[in-house]
Amino acid sequence: QSADNTRILYRILASSGAVNGQGELTPGKKIPTGWMDIELELKEWLPAAVMDEEPRSVELLQGADEPFLTAIKVKVGEMPSFWMLEGSAKSLAAGPMDLVIQYHKDRLQLPFSLFLDQFKMGTNPGTQTAASFTSDVTVKDPKQNTDRKAVITMNEPLKYGGYYFYQASYQLSPGQPAVSVFAVNHDPGRFLKYLGSLLMTLGIGLMFYMNPHYLKIFLGNHKEAV
Repeated sequence: QSADNTRILYRILASSGAVNGQGELTPGKKIPTGWMDIELELKEWLPAAVMDEEPRSVELLQGADEPFLTAIKVKVGEMPSFWMLEGSAKSLAAGPMDLVIQYHKDRLQLPFSLFLDQFKMGTNPGTQTAASFTSDVTVKDPKQNTDRKAVITMNEPLKYGGYYFYQASYQLSPGQPAVSVFAVNHDPGRFLKYLGSLLMTLGIGLMFYMNPHYLKIFLGNHKEAV
């Protein structure tokens, strides 16, 4: 773009660094790049524009790989309304105050602290594909006077205080500490579920043995024994 923001300029460089072409690029004009039959064309140019992100509603498919997000439309005072995607934040100057609006899932405070000591990832031989990942963690609970070391793997979650911590994923960025992502489950009614499953199994067994056919056999055997 030119210094006065009135023209779009282009320059074609060869692999050697030599300039193979340059000039002004206008909408609809095709510029040969010099590489096979590839051409460069400017479809549309907006001299003054802002990025506007507007979500659209889609049909939620169970089990789909697409990471669907929720969105809300917000209006603050006399300002124009705007959309916010789940997990986003926006800063606004509202009169004498500076507002920071965040939209995310509800956050629950754990009754103890969990610290990541070390993250280890195993790869498939000859590749960089993750085969396994493990997190060495420390659980600190001042109320219970607990300072416990633990290991969380893909198949062995950490259980503490009624919470289950599963190794879900990880994030590795050059020059940044490793990030280990856990899925947390807290189900106070877990015992009732197991009890319900046991009672259902017993009920199915009783229905089987209380079947009139088997009941006649049982009573017949009982009479013969008497």
